Amino acid sequence: MPDQKEILATSVNFASGTKIPGRIKCSLKQPVVARVESTKDGIILSSELFDEEAYGPTYNEAEIEFLTSLCDRFQSLAKRESRLSPQDRSILNELRSVLKI
Repeated sequence: MPDQKEILATSVNFASGTKIPGRIKCSLKQPVVARVESTKDGIILSSELFDEEAYGPTYNEAEIEFLTSLCDRFQSLAKRESRLSPQDRSILNELRSVLKI
């Protein structure tokens, strides 16, 4: 019997200058690589570097969710910067290096 949770994985490279949809002006000032997993239910984009994962029923929806979640995560971490764990501080610094807000 075939596995019904077949996952095909690859990666995608978002180029510097990529504009990120959302409430605030946000774009990439450095390229970002994300892992792309295709499941029978949709697409998952993830990045271990940013400890971020996004899902969408289509690639386009997953891409928008992933990119906007990077900006949202940056804003959330920046608001709490003085109280961050070392891991979250590292993620905030990585986001600072790739995002132009």
